[in-house]
Amino acid sequence: MAEELKASIVAQGEKIRVLKGQGVDKTALAPEVASLTQLKKDFKALTGSDYDQAPSAVGKKEKQPPQPKPAREGPSKKQLKKASKAAKSQSPEPPAAPAAAAAAAAAPAAGAAAAAAANCDLCLYAEDALAAQQVLMAAALAGAAVAPALSHPAPHLTFAGSCVLVVKKSELVFGTSAACRYFMYTADAAGDAAAESATAWAQAQVQGGGGALLAALEARLGSQEGGFLAGSAASVADAIAAPAAQAALSADAAAAAAHPRAAAYAAAVAALPQLAGVAEQAAALVAACRGGGSSGGGGGAGSADVAGQGLLGSIRGLFTAAISKAFPELGHVEAALGKCAQYKHGDFQCNSPMSLYPLLKARGGGGVAKPHDVARAIIAALPPSPLVESTSVAGPGFINVRLRPTFISDAVRALARDGPAPPPLPANRKLKIAVDFSSPNIAKEMHVGHLRSTIIGDTICRILEFAGHAVLRVNHVGDWGTQFGMLINHMKTAYPDFLTHPPNLTDLTTFYKGAKQAFDESEEFKDVSRKTVVKLQSGDAECLQVWKLLCEISRGEFQKVYDRLGVRLEECGESFYNKMIPGTLDKMEAKGLLKMNEKGLLKVEGGATVCMLDGFTYPLIVRKSDGGYGYDSTDMTAVDYRLNTLGCDWVIYVTDAGQRSHFDMVFERSHFDMVFELLGVDDPVADRDRGAAKACGWLQDASAQRLEHVGFGVVQGEDGKRFKSRSGDTVRLVDLLDEAVKRMHATLVERVASGKSPLSPEKVDEAAAAIGYGAVKYFDLRQHPATNYVFSYDRMLDTRGNTAVYLQFAHARLCSILRKAADEQGARVPDLLASGVPITLAHDAERALAFELMQARGAVANACRPLTIEHNSRACVVLRLDDTGAQRSARSGVELTRLQPRKLQCVYFTDVVEAASAHPQPRDKHASLDFTDVVQDFLRDLLPNRLCEYLYQLSTRFTDFVTNCHVLHSAERDSRLLLCEATGAVMRKVMELLGLTPLYQI
Repeated sequence: MAEELKASIVAQGEKIRVLKGQGVDKTALAPEVASLTQLKKDFKALTGSDYDQAPSAVGKKEKQPPQPKPAREGPSKKQLKKASKAAKSQSPEPPAAPAAAAAAAAAPAAGAAAAAAANCDLCLYAEDALAAQQVLMAAALAGAAVAPALSHPAPHLTFAGSCVLVVKKSELVFGTSAACRYFMYTADAAGDAAAESATAWAQAQVQGGGGALLAALEARLGSQEGGFLAGSAASVADAIAAPAAQAALSADAAAAAAHPRAAAYAAAVAALPQLAGVAEQAAALVAACRGGGSSGGGGGAGSADVAGQGLLGSIRGLFTAAISKAFPELGHVEAALGKCAQYKHGDFQCNSPMSLYPLLKARGGGGVAKPHDVARAIIAALPPSPLVESTSVAGPGFINVRLRPTFISDAVRALARDGPAPPPLPANRKLKIAVDFSSPNIAKEMHVGHLRSTIIGDTICRILEFAGHAVLRVNHVGDWGTQFGMLINHMKTAYPDFLTHPPNLTDLTTFYKGAKQAFDESEEFKDVSRKTVVKLQSGDAECLQVWKLLCEISRGEFQKVYDRLGVRLEECGESFYNKMIPGTLDKMEAKGLLKMNEKGLLKVEGGATVCMLDGFTYPLIVRKSDGGYGYDSTDMTAVDYRLNTLGCDWVIYVTDAGQRSHFDMVFERSHFDMVFELLGVDDPVADRDRGAAKACGWLQDASAQRLEHVGFGVVQGEDGKRFKSRSGDTVRLVDLLDEAVKRMHATLVERVASGKSPLSPEKVDEAAAAIGYGAVKYFDLRQHPATNYVFSYDRMLDTRGNTAVYLQFAHARLCSILRKAADEQGARVPDLLASGVPITLAHDAERALAFELMQARGAVANACRPLTIEHNSRACVVLRLDDTGAQRSARSGVELTRLQPRKLQCVYFTDVVEAASAHPQPRDKHASLDFTDVVQDFLRDLLPNRLCEYLYQLSTRFTDFVTNCHVLHSAERDSRLLLCEATGAVMRKVMELLGLTPLYQI
């Protein structure tokens, strides 16, 4: 009976602990606490003694009878003094056995290590011996057993560092400090203020480097009671600080004499019985991890697979391999690489030495005394490569890299001959991709609000098609719904003979407003309209005839816009899915999502059927109270159809940013998914509710199918409000486009009249259309889609700056040079290519232009790889675990997930981690803008402004080139003509991907 009461007390205490972790207030907790108190009284009545609280029980601590003072676990001051004297007379403790030796010693036990990893709840992946020792010491102090993880659990995370703790095969704890803190939480020491403070102090001091750590320890140990950082008992703080201190002492023979207290402290911690053999275990663990699989991938570092990796990726790969070879104790560290600020210094610049130096210093120096030493060691370890001509150390320690001139020349020649070519498909697999964009409403004019969806969606399609994929250009028009009752009724009223004399409705806005006005003002009209909706949905022949007429008239007006923008779409509107909706709801019900009064789909007040999901405070309405269907049910059915019937690998929706949360619910994402998707790891809570599509089982494999929403901001007027006409009406998109052409036409006519342009009247019309329409498109595309922008004809049509007009003039100037060379000097590009004319790049402007071009051949080869689900790689949301146990976005302040204190149910980040975001960091002006890298970035995050930025920079490089280098009347004419041809080929390809028509003469 007593044992049963003990079990009940423990269970009740655990229940209270969980409720507290969930933030339940004291009032609600009172009955549970009273129950716990009564159980303890029953125990005392039965046994005659108070219940002795188990360490794991959590609740208000009971008063305990006075206990004898525990024996001191750490060294006394007298012991520290003796250890200090011994340290002065003896040489420093030798460093732990090298990882290689440990690997040899551990080799026979490789099978045992694999078995241990398979059966252990805690596995550690570490490529750094010091990190492994710190975590293993923290685990030992908590009484936990840790096995080696034989492969990196998240190799695609460059920010994961060299230390990842895997908890129960599902939870990941990144970073040495965070992994150490894990054991503090699980040991129930999170509420110990001294331990918390000491741990934070230790983390800060270790980051400052070995010398600073020893000095800080010397000062702290001399001014506090107890032999350890948190007092008289060893804690996680000591697991973090002591091994780092020992490493610093081992690296400097004089350090022990200079810091006797720190030396004695490190020796005392290492001598603790529970830590016996930890250093050797750490070395063996690192050896096992390194032997179990690499965190990287791909071919040899010295290869020159530029088409596959991208130029920037290829050079970064060389330096990453060199860092690993020069400093294996750091594990896998990706090189920090960018363009040189000035081409006279080199082409690329590696900044890693400055960031690696403090890490090496904290680990005892690594044989380097300054960043220059780190740089020289990296250069010495560089694998041979046909890309690199020379390297040099400059400034505070960065490495300048100059590419081989022959490599650049060969790349330019290939571009001039072949132009940018589509890449081979990854794994020889063509993906089926549906892009849902534009989507106007029937019987309404397309307005400026449809501009962004139409041109962003078209650009996405163009690039995916160029990459070799099968793209479905879907126009999900609003051609069904309750509004058609009033539209059909208005057609019958305003045009009673519409069957024999169909009206010429060129102004759909006026027609729609007339129907809406009648609906609002007449109860009789409203009542008839509602009945008309029922008749339409029932298949009434006359209603269907009017409906089809309205659709045809609308399609004609829509096509006027699409023709001007050069956009192709296939209509598949809401009406297409109407008959499929009941079947979709049946599928949801079969998955248990339509059950009454349970989490999932349920009936609510008013009779509507809604879907409530974890992480959302509002539902998806899948059936209205009158039994009809709305946007939510149609979108769910469309997802079902596109994934399961069409078999799409990737579905992209391009709508305004305000619909993001709606698509999060329809797709697979919940607020929880936003965290784990950004980080590229699986949610450890396997049974958590997802977005509706995932909950239905339509997204079984995230690496095989992908649903994505591309949201965009608002087009504004000069007043900062939504763009409207002076009368306050919405601007028709066709009128907006034609106004741009009209203004450009007037400008070109003036150029012809002043003798600046040889264009004929017909050519003026063509050029005005190409530049005018293109100017509107480009001005939109060069903005980040998520941002709002102010619509301005003056800025769009400016001949200076980042505008389509400037780009067209630059391209026309290039074509003029090539045309004159052929017509006046007989120098034709095909003949020059056939003769093998060498390409020389002696002038800085030549080399700068060539450097922008050399990645264009096979430019999309690398771009196709991220199509198997890699989300944005350029990051800026900072996730932290705050004091309340909640993960928050530091940028938005939105709570992303709620964690129970000390329960560690999700991924924990005590250290700062950079993850993906819809708000990318500002790009450095010298950041790589090579075509391959730009297209690769685009297909990761679907941001057309990346291509615009590249095209503008390429155009400015060309302008700088022709300004500083004569082409037609120079000794380098033939070489420079080939450079012009290569530039034109790339410019035209990028223009084509952006939907611009290049002009050869203006």
